[in-house]
Formats: sequence, structure tokens, C-alpha cells
Amino acid sequence: LRRKMYNAVVGTHIDTDQDEYDWCSRIWMQERAIICREGQGIDDDWMYDCVFEDDSYKMFGMTREGLRAGIDQYYDLRGLSKKTGYPLRSELERLDLKDVADELEQKWGLDLSE
Repeated sequence: LRRKMYNAVVGTHIDTDQDEYDWCSRIWMQERAIICREGQGIDDDWMYDCVFEDDSYKMFGMTREGLRAGIDQYYDLRGLSKKTGYPLRSELERLDLKDVADELEQKWGLDLSE
């Protein structure tokens, strides 16, 4: 449904699931680029200590190691650096966002390499 509404409003024709996934990924990656530009990174993708230490949270079985592994998998799927949490240049370029990568590196001094 979202694809049909987007096509009607914008006048394009996205007709495959991969096209829609890439379109959504472009939007998500631009949002991620903005928050990284504003100073957020890998440390901001973490839970508060109480999640690991407070007895009321222990029933969920969350461990620091498990969360780190999950975040690393998520970063791999999204094309983010496991070292910084920033978008990788290769993923930005795949999504036709080379200009975003250039600005993040040149103007804002972010390292977009793995």
C-alpha cells in the first residue's frame, strides 16, 4: 500500500519489493546520517545499565554480550560501521547517496570506513 501511495503522489513507479526496501533504506540512512552528523554514534545505541543490573529486568535475560552481538548483526544488515555506528560509504553509495557520504566526510569529518 505504501508503495502505491508513494507512486501516486510522486509520479514514479516502484514495483518490486527490493525497490521499496532500497527506497525505505535511503530514507532511514539519511536519518542516520543526520543523527551521526549531530554527534550520536555507537555509544547511543546502548541500553541503560539498569537493564543489565536491576532484578526487574533480569527476567528478560538481556546480557551485555548478547546486546553487543545483536547490535553488531543489525549494523551488518544496515551497512553501519561496527566501530563507530556511522553509515559506511559503500552502503551510502549503493543507495545512491554519495553526496551524503561526501558531506559527512569532508564537511563534518566523520570516518565512514569499516
